[in-house]
Amino acid sequence: MLINHKPGGTIHSHNLSICKNKTKNHKIAFQHFLMLLCLTVFTLPSTAQKKDFPGKTIRTPPVSKLREVTISGNIKQLALQGALTDAFAFGYTDLVTGKDVVIPLKRDSSGNYSVKVPIPGPYQQIQLLQGQKIRGEVYFGGLITHEFYVKPGEPMEFNFYLSADYRNSSVAFKGNIATANSQQEAYQRSLSSAGFSVVFDYGKLDSVKAETYGEFKKYISDRLKAALLFNNMYFKKHPADPFLQQQADNDLRYEAANIMVQGIFRSKTTGRILTTFLNENKIKIWNPLALGNDRYKSFINQYYLLMTRAAQKVQSDYTVMFQEVAVYLLEKHPELSAEDRQLALKFSDSAVRKTEKDFKAFNDRLMSSYANEYGGIIDTRLVYNYLTKVSDPDLRNLFLTRLLQEKVEKGDIAPVQPLIERYKRMVKGGLFKETFLKKYTNLYKRNVQSKLPPGTVIADAASLREGKVFDDLIKKHKGKVVYIDIWATWCQPCLMEMKNSQTLREKFRGKDVAFVYLCISSPQEPLWKKLIALHAIEGENYWLNDNQREELNRTFSIRSVPRHLLVDKQGKVWDQDAQGPGSSKTAEDITALLGS
Repeated sequence: MLINHKPGGTIHSHNLSICKNKTKNHKIAFQHFLMLLCLTVFTLPSTAQKKDFPGKTIRTPPVSKLREVTISGNIKQLALQGALTDAFAFGYTDLVTGKDVVIPLKRDSSGNYSVKVPIPGPYQQIQLLQGQKIRGEVYFGGLITHEFYVKPGEPMEFNFYLSADYRNSSVAFKGNIATANSQQEAYQRSLSSAGFSVVFDYGKLDSVKAETYGEFKKYISDRLKAALLFNNMYFKKHPADPFLQQQADNDLRYEAANIMVQGIFRSKTTGRILTTFLNENKIKIWNPLALGNDRYKSFINQYYLLMTRAAQKVQSDYTVMFQEVAVYLLEKHPELSAEDRQLALKFSDSAVRKTEKDFKAFNDRLMSSYANEYGGIIDTRLVYNYLTKVSDPDLRNLFLTRLLQEKVEKGDIAPVQPLIERYKRMVKGGLFKETFLKKYTNLYKRNVQSKLPPGTVIADAASLREGKVFDDLIKKHKGKVVYIDIWATWCQPCLMEMKNSQTLREKFRGKDVAFVYLCISSPQEPLWKKLIALHAIEGENYWLNDNQREELNRTFSIRSVPRHLLVDKQGKVWDQDAQGPGSSKTAEDITALLGS
């Protein structure tokens, strides 16, 4: 999947139907799929395409004291066939989140650039990425043009040239660990000449099965030993910076470990064979000397997914009783109506007799609205408990932090709150804890203690007439350009766009532009208001019921969210499939409509 450099153009598809849980014997069994999507993992080899990721902003690496390095130089890549563009970025993977950090390069007409790069540790492996143009937008995620290392402190000069016919190329380094990077160029050429241009054949993953995994393991082990032997002989003949020698071995070992984990996913075998492989090849799961190595971080990502899959297997049949859900609702949802609160009180007390009508009411009114929320809390708790069994304290700290930070970054504080005190006691500080707790505290203040921003209007959706929902939405804004954002509380891509929406609103503040936000297919109105506060959604906000949603669907075929519409000053729909708020085209279209 390609992720747009301009998030407004990203395509996301979601099922808008709400699935109500059926009960049997008045209890509900949750099958936990917290990492289901993550189990079908496929990471391309380092010499091939890197996975695509957004490059609009720099995500601050999770370190207590951020350090940086200035990289400048000149980049000229004249081979621009196909979709390749003259846009470049530096990128690396964040160890804590597993996400990619992208830093777009602003170059002048001659190709000169200068950029400050945050370094989350003693060193960092950096990729030079070239953009591709797809549907008029620039994406970063094509071939990795080059790789090199940087350390915080002394500035670096990095120059790159490739002719249009691919025949002439040059790479030059000055300053920051220039010697090691220059030596790496010579080493890579020799490695390729020795038959290791592709160390491991990733095509073998296509045919690996449980019964052939032993053979697959032997192939990886043999190739790894041969490549490490080459390294040993090469560096004896060509003495080099010890740092480069260390990273050259890290590259090989952790690419091998990475493909082994992928083989486990493909063949559905257990992780025990991985432990044997790692021990036989002297590969450390937690390696402080490899924290800046991109292949190591890719392995850590895969190993984390392997651990969460193991957690699912152990805890796959957890049964949630109505009573515990009722207790949770009474504690965490004081906004329940008096009728729903009485129902929850009845189910919280095991001594109180319940009728079939009570069970149906509890299921239809409360379970249908809060089952996903409570199920997420249970899922997170079960995986958290499993990860506490990781023996290495640093690796355990990393994985526990990642699990909770994934929730926090999505604005989902409910699963984190019950675990936060345990986390504070267990994780003793260091590289990850301080930054995560700061993010959690900020989210808690905004989410739990927040008030609606001053520019927010909670509009009365009941005032919208049946059959005239859209007409009533826009009639009050006649004479203005109207940008309509259709979203849902459970849609993470929708929520990720709200920062861009805020930027778009600021751009047109004081002008004849109205912003209308329609929340659909979202059963929890209190959560809707919390998210409005959390993401500072200023504008006119409507919480539409299912009938109103269906009416819009019949008119505009709304099959997925986020979805955006643009209405001109005369009240006519100018674009019923407008770009997202992060797209430059959106601002251009609004400007054009203002002038019409």
